[in-house]
Amino acid sequence: MFIQKVNVITAALATIVIAGSVMGTAAAQEREKGKGLEAKVEQPAWGKTLKGLRLGLCPTEPKGDGKPRLTIVFENVGKEDFVLYLGDSYAQGKKHWLDTVRLHLTDVDGRKRALILKGHERDDERDGALVTLLITQLVTDGRYVISRDLSDFYDPEDVDAVLPAGKYRARVEFVGEPVTKSKDDTNLASVILKGMHYWTGSIQSDECQVTLPAKPAR
Repeated sequence: MFIQKVNVITAALATIVIAGSVMGTAAAQEREKGKGLEAKVEQPAWGKTLKGLRLGLCPTEPKGDGKPRLTIVFENVGKEDFVLYLGDSYAQGKKHWLDTVRLHLTDVDGRKRALILKGHERDDERDGALVTLLITQLVTDGRYVISRDLSDFYDPEDVDAVLPAGKYRARVEFVGEPVTKSKDDTNLASVILKGMHYWTGSIQSDECQVTLPAKPAR
């Protein structure tokens, strides 16, 4: 019985170590992508630093489809490493939903909109019903970069709304929270994840300008 318990604990710890390694690799890849973007995008519009984290936003060179694209940059400018809890992961890590990020747009008339990122379409029969945490470890002086088309965001209060062409002032907001668990959750992995050093708080970037071009007439 003792050996069996040890094996269970070892397996759980190995899972977390592997997950951390994967997340660390993903963060490194994103940082490398960020280096390649530096020559193609403006300097991020950085907001005020909060507890060692600063958040930036800037327009990015669009893909071949020409859609306006934005880059969100998380940067650890503090003296301690920490963990960012970004959202949910499912389909065995093939699909993610960053539901902790909000894009605030203001048009030339002063109308404001708060948009969230679209999640991948879920199919529990195909992808499985298991939902895990989307977290990344952000080391001191490290960056985590996310680039998305403007069309990847939507208004949760009006899901069918279409943004009119024009110029917008844009800023991004991130709300960091710790991972919690229910009282009856005795899973070792959940206990360890709860004890990690999460960055918590609400932080925003400064504003940058993004232009949504009109569709060409046919």
